Amino acid sequence: MCGISGLFGRGNNKPFYVKQCLNGMKHRGPDNCSIMELDNISMGTVRLSIRDSNKEANQPFISSSGRWIVTFNGELNNFQQLRIELDCSWKTECDTEVVAELFEKFGNEGLKKLRGMYSIAAFDTHTEKLFLARDFPGIKPLYWAKTKNGEYIYASEFPALLNTLKSLHEDCQITEEHFYEYLMYRDTLLEPKTLINSIKKVSPGETLEISLDKEIISHKLSNAYEKNKPTDLESLFTQAITSVMEPNQNLGMFLSGGVDSSTVLSELVSQGANVEAFTLRYEKTGDFSYSEVPFSKYVCEFLNVPLNEVILSEKEFIKLMPQALSNQDGLSMDPTIVAYYALGKAAEKRGLKVVITGTGSDEIFGSYDWLHSDSMEQFDHWMKSATTKNLLMIDDDVWNHISETCFQDRKHKIESFMTNGENLGDAIRNFGFYHLEADALPRVDLGTMNASVECRVPLLDQDFLRAALSLPPDKEKSLFRNLSKNRIPIEIQKRPKCGFPHPVFIWMKHGELGRVAYEFLKTSQLKDLINFKELDKFLNDSSSLLGKNPSAHLYDLGSSFWYLYSFALWCDIHKIKVPIMKRQEVYYEN
Repeated sequence: MCGISGLFGRGNNKPFYVKQCLNGMKHRGPDNCSIMELDNISMGTVRLSIRDSNKEANQPFISSSGRWIVTFNGELNNFQQLRIELDCSWKTECDTEVVAELFEKFGNEGLKKLRGMYSIAAFDTHTEKLFLARDFPGIKPLYWAKTKNGEYIYASEFPALLNTLKSLHEDCQITEEHFYEYLMYRDTLLEPKTLINSIKKVSPGETLEISLDKEIISHKLSNAYEKNKPTDLESLFTQAITSVMEPNQNLGMFLSGGVDSSTVLSELVSQGANVEAFTLRYEKTGDFSYSEVPFSKYVCEFLNVPLNEVILSEKEFIKLMPQALSNQDGLSMDPTIVAYYALGKAAEKRGLKVVITGTGSDEIFGSYDWLHSDSMEQFDHWMKSATTKNLLMIDDDVWNHISETCFQDRKHKIESFMTNGENLGDAIRNFGFYHLEADALPRVDLGTMNASVECRVPLLDQDFLRAALSLPPDKEKSLFRNLSKNRIPIEIQKRPKCGFPHPVFIWMKHGELGRVAYEFLKTSQLKDLINFKELDKFLNDSSSLLGKNPSAHLYDLGSSFWYLYSFALWCDIHKIKVPIMKRQEVYYEN
């Protein structure tokens, strides 16, 4: 696992800026930092050595003929199979060498053979072309930008790239369109957009072919699957777990006590993994406990696996929040960012470099309620925040115009999934699956790598997820429950599906977090946009969110309050200027 960065162009001081970018990602690779400089490109990595700790495995890696220079962030699930297929005189045990020799033999077409999680930068010294590639479904992040001088710069993490662009005196502004869309959709944007207009993401399954004097060419991996194709989920699941195990490595497992993570843990144990579990509970709030520890303990006792319990109090949450937010890309500011960081820190303290998560099951099997909307309008209603506008001082006509524009963008995206005969339900499910890369996956990767811990996601193994997507939606999780049979206790198999509980939105109304957030917003860049009259009403309302029948509206306001605060804090950390709309006509030009 690594962080990668590079600068492709004819300008000077390329190694200086690459090193600056890598310095911003040291947490991704504390074991080595290396930079290679050629005439028109500098490429570098920071390395977290897992598979081969010898210096010969350090990157950038040169292919056997010297033609290809490769940097690689991720892990290949079919590493051993590819070594056999390529039949080279291998110098290392690392998968970066496998990637280099795939390029050597097949060029960028070799990417079609990869299974696993990865972001890759590969430079062809013969053609002077740079290739930037990202796995499908987008587990590993990769960001890029083009400078005013026509240079291309890329990095594994958004803040490192942002700060380097600032050093290059590049434009690093948030556009008004992106800003209001972002607030409207709970701090998410459609890829490849980011909050900064000049920074883009490589899309899941995409390879960018970049030449200095030509337009960028985008190649998309074919991720077609045969709908309702008979498939053996049992064997594919077993293979997916095998592929994320690491010989001679102790593993951690993030365990919620639900059917997904419990089943993954059971299969790890049955395959002989030396694994310990980590579960997180929040400090009790009022009479309410936000914890699944009893379920996690039950599973661990059943499987004879040691359990590490991470307790997150409101005070500790406030303390960890700035660091947890700092390496995020600003998208998907869900409170679980802090939880993943706390879990990653706990795993790092136990001396672990690799942890496993059960993320992705509900998306690939179509289990979430919001993936079963009857219309695009209903789906869009699910996606939007119901109450954010209540806390903003913005003209209704302007808000409605932005809302309609964003709805049409998402409608077009969903319709693009219907070109192969999919119906609306299938298309919405595909959209929800792709939404993983803008939501849960950044929290997993950026949260754990913040603590120098690699998180692997076996349920997003390409063969397993294609099989799942080929099957009808499984709202009741019966398919995954079938996989859990004979693996976990019946009580866990039959647990109702529910999100991991947290009290953060309740803290925004009743706790110290809300008071901290309120005082921060009063002096923040958003102060002229916030409707403090409505915010005061929310905070001073005598209704409680800790009772038996809490108000859904008040809970949603707590959520909106959180998203405004976390975004304002993120902008403050990175010294990003927020565009507060001054004129309604901005959105009606042309």
